[in-house]
Amino acid sequence: MLIIWRGLGFLVPVIWLASTLVTYMVLGNGTYEHNGWPKFVAGLVAALAIGWAGVKLNGQRTAGDTHTFFFLSMEVWAFIALGFGVFLAAGH
Repeated sequence: MLIIWRGLGFLVPVIWLASTLVTYMVLGNGTYEHNGWPKFVAGLVAALAIGWAGVKLNGQRTAGDTHTFFFLSMEVWAFIALGFGVFLAAGH
């Protein structure tokens, strides 16, 4: 699989994975696996962190210098992370 990013856009999956792992480690295997709300919390934390990083990084950009992941800015990925967290939480 080809992963495409520009600037510090690679931080999107790093932050998303880190928030999921921290939530999993704090709550434990049983709680994370058998409930939907931990997945929502992980998505919310990831969305807030990605959105904050995107606003900070892309707010200081010059023309043509953006931080993107798969051609989408980090701010857009914040909404995707939140939506994915809601989707996973609703699945339980």
